[in-house]
Amino acid sequence: MLAIWDDHDYTGNNTDGSASGRDTSLRVFEEYIPNPSYGTDSVPGVFTKMSWGDVELFLLDDRYYRGIDDRMLGTDQEAWLRDALASSTATFKIVACGSQFTPYGSDDSWAEFPDAWDDFREGLVADGVTGVVLLSGDIHRFEARLLTGADGGYDLPEITSSPLAYDPPSSCGSDSSEPDRLFCEGGISGFVGLEMDTTLADPTLTATWMDEDGVVLHTWEILASELR
Repeated sequence: MLAIWDDHDYTGNNTDGSASGRDTSLRVFEEYIPNPSYGTDSVPGVFTKMSWGDVELFLLDDRYYRGIDDRMLGTDQEAWLRDALASSTATFKIVACGSQFTPYGSDDSWAEFPDAWDDFREGLVADGVTGVVLLSGDIHRFEARLLTGADGGYDLPEITSSPLAYDPPSSCGSDSSEPDRLFCEGGISGFVGLEMDTTLADPTLTATWMDEDGVVLHTWEILASELR
């Protein structure tokens, strides 16, 4: 089991790095969740990484530093992420964050930090990082998006899961106002499963959106060749 937090695991709805009690929340989370590591020796937080075969997971802390210096992750965590991605040799590099990455997201997402989002995408191009797939949550519904990459880069798939144990709202809003959205499913509790096959000539990552009864709603096969 691996876990990262979002607002309600942290200190409260839509909270950021200025929240009182953030250090207590971090201590309790570290005691409760058996992640392989927490932050670095000099930078606290719930962020960590873990390899699984030819796949590497990068788990982000989107709350502890949010809003400090108008950044989403804080400058130190951003530097850690950039170095970790640049040094990874994994075919698929899965970057997971509690909040959505899309620039069309809510005011409690990466959309509120456009400079940080641009820096992330431009860093992938500058460092020649391939194979990045984004995972997110928070919005209480299922979504799939294809986010525009930086100049010279590839478009970034974003996979968003609905809550497994919560009665989510049914509204998805208008797709026309969010051109990077491929589909949305509201009013459904469930989860997303990921299956990777890196033995193929063109390795695949297949995402499967399932409801609480295990009924398949959508699948999305992503080829490694599309992430270069």
